[in-house]
Amino acid sequence: MIPTALYGAEVFYTGRGQKGLIDSLRSLLRLAALAILPAYRTTPTSALLREADLPYPEALLDGVLQRAAVRYASLDARHPIARVTINAYDTRGTRLTRILHRVPTPAPERARVESRLPPLRILPTTDTNTAAYAPAPLRLTVYSDGSRTSQGAGYGFVVYYGSIPVTQGYGSAGSQTEVYDAEIMGAVEGLQAAVNLPCASYSTGLVILLDNLAVASLLADGRPVPHRRKLTDLFQKLTTQWKSAAYILSTPRTPVEVRWMPGHSGIAGNEIADELAKKGAALDGSHIPPSRSYLTREAK
Repeated sequence: MIPTALYGAEVFYTGRGQKGLIDSLRSLLRLAALAILPAYRTTPTSALLREADLPYPEALLDGVLQRAAVRYASLDARHPIARVTINAYDTRGTRLTRILHRVPTPAPERARVESRLPPLRILPTTDTNTAAYAPAPLRLTVYSDGSRTSQGAGYGFVVYYGSIPVTQGYGSAGSQTEVYDAEIMGAVEGLQAAVNLPCASYSTGLVILLDNLAVASLLADGRPVPHRRKLTDLFQKLTTQWKSAAYILSTPRTPVEVRWMPGHSGIAGNEIADELAKKGAALDGSHIPPSRSYLTREAK
């Protein structure tokens, strides 16, 4: 019954101001509740819906719009809907833009960066392949990670020049975001910190290492993603900035590389980034809007 009643609701439902539509759906739900429960016809509708475990009509209709927003935000960047530009100051717009406004792009809280760090201590490991993920001379290496606790999600990163740690940072990714979002934020913040370092002018390359294969593939591919456009656009802007930044060495500089590494395998940079991400998850991130992946999980 409910799927039939809500068919096409994202087209004809524009908000809670449509009292007639909401009342019609409430009457339909009331009839269903009376068929389920041995109740008097004079029983209040709210009590009937609660006892019959049926949702309120406003929640049903809002859920339709929320799922539509998540679906639209997940479309390929070449889809016509994904090309719709949303004006943040236009709260009216079309029905489509009002739906898309329901999935804002989460922005990371600025990380606290500590410039002075203790010397690197390689953690013990039984994996002989971890040498492939170690810092290299004259190269900036960014280790980033994301974490989620009951308080929310957080990101952390540490940057090495050669084998020397030069900066690190962490921050909240929001209380309504997933580890996937925090991983993206950590990589973007780590890259931004690395590009702005003084030693970047004599670094032959810049490598970002993270233990989330999906995020590593997303950033390495370089394609725009509608629901994370601000973060992916910033990442691409920083990679372009790296190419054009001042460089004083004669050795050719390589572009930014994004690589996957195994997590919790004794790689020193990954272990430090993981600890920083847990600190970031403990920060208050209630002001950061929910992410598309979080809304997808909540809408199911």
